[in-house]
Amino acid sequence: MDQLLDLYGFVSVALRLTELAARTAVLGGVAFWAMLLPSLAPFPTGDMARLQAIGRRAVLAGAAATLAAKLAGGGLGLLALAATLESSASTAFGADFVLALAVSLLAVAAIGLLALPRGTPGPGRRAALLGATLVLVAASAAGSHAIARTEDRPLLLAATALHQAGAALWVGGLPALLAALRLRPETAAAVGRRYSGFAAAGVSLILLGTGGFWLGYIGEVEAVYGTAYGAMAGTKAAVLGLMLLLGLGNFLLLHRLGATRAGLARVRRFVEAEVALGLAALALAASLTSVPPAADLPEDRRPGPPSPGGSRPRRRASPPRAMPTSPFRPSRRGWMPSGAPGRKRSPHAPRRSRLARACCRPATPATSPGASTTTIGRGCWC
Repeated sequence: MDQLLDLYGFVSVALRLTELAARTAVLGGVAFWAMLLPSLAPFPTGDMARLQAIGRRAVLAGAAATLAAKLAGGGLGLLALAATLESSASTAFGADFVLALAVSLLAVAAIGLLALPRGTPGPGRRAALLGATLVLVAASAAGSHAIARTEDRPLLLAATALHQAGAALWVGGLPALLAALRLRPETAAAVGRRYSGFAAAGVSLILLGTGGFWLGYIGEVEAVYGTAYGAMAGTKAAVLGLMLLLGLGNFLLLHRLGATRAGLARVRRFVEAEVALGLAALALAASLTSVPPAADLPEDRRPGPPSPGGSRPRRRASPPRAMPTSPFRPSRRGWMPSGAPGRKRSPHAPRRSRLARACCRPATPATSPGASTTTIGRGCWC
């Protein structure tokens, strides 16, 4: 159990990243399959069948990965809780996160079962898919760190749900979009243009959720550079900014160049880069769960830079150190005890250089023969 607690931090972050990526993919796959495709104009039968197959495979793959990640993460959490309480794992089943985990697993299982039948989903099946998706978002928000806050809990729960929904609409559907862009240029361009609207809606939801996170978790500008949570949140915002630039490039390519193979090849490259940046943003989001929020550290913060009109605090100069005294006095024949009569230098003794002889000259006049110490030259250590 001790080794489990030592490895819990790293393994929990890795599992959290896997669960975030899988859940975002399944939510985005449902949005692509049950919302985006029915809103498109009729396509030739072959293209529409391929798009339906792409959406169905995205939902099934995301549901399977989410189930595995949630089971692994929930089991690790139960073991860690049991080790902390020094009891069996069965006693931890009454925890709140276990209930949220059970609801999430049921919602993911329902999504997977609804995606098993082949063919185009009808209105009832699409409504059931969207309902299970909303339950999954709500259960995931209830199992997040927002539920542990005593202040602004409703605000943080709503911000978490909006943030997850926005990430699903924008990032979660990118794998399905990347597969759809390999179809005929006319079909791929139409799907890409329609996806741009969904991505814009996802960005709006993410910005709304970010506002709630700022009020509940950060609160001040000093917390951005003064805490680890703020620094990681700022890095995540920078990654999202790069993703917005790539999304803007995709929008311009799809709406200005039209359905050309060269333009679609650029769009595919941009989407691949966007997927990589999306994974980096999810990794930062998973790492944020391992550090305390910046709002909880009002005192333990790194001081910021001085103001333009202010001055940096000067370093206090240390007092001068007294030079050490020696019971020996320098002599042309070597070091001798102070007050001792001169002795003849041995012919086998090493000869001292002129620099050493100059360095070791007394800084003050020679003391009386009865003195016990002699002050040597400043800086002399030879």
